[in-house]
Amino acid sequence: MTVDELIERLQEQSDAGYGEHEIQLATQSNYPLRYNLRGVAGPDELADAGPDEDADPDDPDNNPDDAVENIVWLVEGSQHYTDPYGVPRACWDVV
Repeated sequence: MTVDELIERLQEQSDAGYGEHEIQLATQSNYPLRYNLRGVAGPDELADAGPDEDADPDDPDNNPDDAVENIVWLVEGSQHYTDPYGVPRACWDVV
């Protein structure tokens, strides 16, 4: 999904009257867990943060340029411990 596609889907939710609703993140389809969305990290923020000190420089799958130049990250926040599960139907069947 691209940033523009996400904006379009969020705009549809806003147009349907859900603009003030909280955004949550669902992970793993079999037993979906729900999390708050902590924020968004784009190429500019990642470039300003500098190199990842924990990254293995010899790992061919660890290309910091890919993370900085090509991806906007939605960052997981805290999990809902009192009600940790999402709704499978709502999370995967409708997308």
